[in-house]
Amino acid sequence: MTGDDELKNEGKADQASSAVKKGVEDLKDAAAGLKDKLTGDK
Repeated sequence: MTGDDELKNEGKADQASSAVKKGVEDLKDAAAGLKDKLTGDK
């Protein structure tokens, strides 16, 4: 039973880590898009 709980917790931590990484990438993309709009780059 303990091993199962550990695997569940590890899975939840992996999901949270992935969500944070995706959020950071989305933020980078948004910042790049804003920079392009301000500088006139496409």
